[in-house]
Amino acid sequence: MRFLPAGSRIVLWLGALLLLAACARSAAVDFPTPLPATATGTATQPLPTATEPPPTSLIVCLARQPSSLYLYAPAETESDAVLQAIYDGPLDVRGYRHRAVILDHLPSLENGEARFEVVTLREGDRYLNPQTLEPENLEAGKPYLPSGCRSAQCIATYQGGEVTADRLVVTFQLRAGLRWSDGEPLTAGDSVFSYQLDADPATPSTKFLVLRTESYQALGDLRTRWTGIPGFLDPEFSGNFWPPLPQHQLAGMDAQELLSAPETTRNPLGWGPFVIDRWEEDQALHLRRNPLYFRADEGLPGFDLLTFRFLGPEADAWAQLASGECDVLDESLLTTPLSEDARQALDTGVARLVTSPGSLVTRMDFNLAPVEGAPRLQPETVRQALAACIDRQALADLLDVPGGQVPDSFLPSEHPLYAPASLPAYDPQRGRELLSQAGWVEREGEQGPRVALGVPGVPAGAPLRLQLLFPEDPTMQALAAALQADLAQCGVELELQGFPGADLYQPWPEGPVFGRTFDLVLWSWPTFVTPACEMFAGFDIPSSQVRFGVNAAGMDDPAYDAACRTTLLAPAELQEVRQGAQELQRIFGRNLPALPLLVRPRLLAVREGICGPAPDPSAFSALWNLEEYFPAAACPEASAP
Repeated sequence: MRFLPAGSRIVLWLGALLLLAACARSAAVDFPTPLPATATGTATQPLPTATEPPPTSLIVCLARQPSSLYLYAPAETESDAVLQAIYDGPLDVRGYRHRAVILDHLPSLENGEARFEVVTLREGDRYLNPQTLEPENLEAGKPYLPSGCRSAQCIATYQGGEVTADRLVVTFQLRAGLRWSDGEPLTAGDSVFSYQLDADPATPSTKFLVLRTESYQALGDLRTRWTGIPGFLDPEFSGNFWPPLPQHQLAGMDAQELLSAPETTRNPLGWGPFVIDRWEEDQALHLRRNPLYFRADEGLPGFDLLTFRFLGPEADAWAQLASGECDVLDESLLTTPLSEDARQALDTGVARLVTSPGSLVTRMDFNLAPVEGAPRLQPETVRQALAACIDRQALADLLDVPGGQVPDSFLPSEHPLYAPASLPAYDPQRGRELLSQAGWVEREGEQGPRVALGVPGVPAGAPLRLQLLFPEDPTMQALAAALQADLAQCGVELELQGFPGADLYQPWPEGPVFGRTFDLVLWSWPTFVTPACEMFAGFDIPSSQVRFGVNAAGMDDPAYDAACRTTLLAPAELQEVRQGAQELQRIFGRNLPALPLLVRPRLLAVREGICGPAPDPSAFSALWNLEEYFPAAACPEASAP
């Protein structure tokens, strides 16, 4: 995973969208070292001897070479993949829950390793404002969460003097016996050292969790303690363990130096299943088994040698999979619908697709609050009509791969806080009736879009012509064309306009979406541990006051906002949070600021003869368990392909 502590909330969403938009196809390159004749997962490198079996080798192909392997470098799909091999954890995110890896166990309120601590607040003290969700200094008239308050319903106003509030204190326990790949012990001090680097102004990290941290301390060699600022009752507190960095190696360099040092960017020390052997610039990265890996006694990793190949933007990745130049294609190389080369490789049994439900929800958002002009997508009846005209199952079928889902909420159904939102069923006749009721009528005896007749704020006779913006990639283009055809049957003319992702997602006021100058936008949003309910919250509408707001649809519903704040103000273990999540999804379905269209599956393409790939909806990389990949002859029974 990209090694950011949990809690790096909405400030990461724009970055996530830009990262998704940057994914591209790969290109063939001249690979100077010998390649295996086949990709059975057992390619030999040194000549075998009578007593030593040949080393097993795995080749994973990525779209491009990572810019940096530093934990605090900007996130990239390719660096996330490589980091799976160098590190293991410190936590995984699977099934939208944190999982302990190098921790002995996860802290929780139930086991007592997370607890609420009552503190006294006075004017000027640092705390979390429950309305803005930002760290602020307490002043008269500002809202705060009094001690014992766990929802938006009990927010109080500070009148001066002393008041009591709660803060979270969480203790983390490392596994015993962990070692860096150079043999030095891995300690709690390495995690605190990483926190100090994250907090350094020279480190280009979000500072989200740093600013909400009162202290982060080592309690001996194996324990750390995180204390949050008053009022920050982090829903994701179980992930607030900073990923260790080797203090014994890096302490002599400052944070600025570490941004470009070879020790962090090219050859970082890790504790994971593999260690870096050598780079071939812009072509390949070679790694070998780490004998000090803490799971070595389990027979892991399953391969002795690991090579990441960097294919480039023009490669035919499926042809290289078929030829044995790749054993595994990372998800960044896979596009849908599948190409003819992909179909041939799958049909002939050379390779297989390994899929899981996805976390990427593709939606069509409606602009309910344009910065100028009449809101033509009001009232809610119009949005219900458009939704009824769209065959969402047919859109999911366009992906032409197993595992695509038609969602009935803005959360995937696998998410622990999922609740159905009662979205309109596909019924074009009902859609046409609702449009007529809303004042958009058909012109008798004429072709073309419906026209306004009594629509508030819209001149009589104005056509029902809407513009759909979407990021330029083959999948989105195919979906946009299908939406255009569906809505045409209901008398809605859809103009399609594709944008480079970097342009589409620019914040207020530059971007067309977050600048709120669009009609409809087709885009995909990832889902993390805590639901990003800010996407539809009135307090996050992009404006000059909220420049990085993400509620491009402009929905403003006080009941939704209260439910959203409740999900963000307290740990997900609490009943108040689960109830808040259910309520906000119910309100979302009633208001329909966006129509969830499909949930894309996660995909890996794997040559036959390799077992272990297991993409997970919420893991930062589909390659999260590289240490558990095995050649066919050594496959554990439970993971045989």
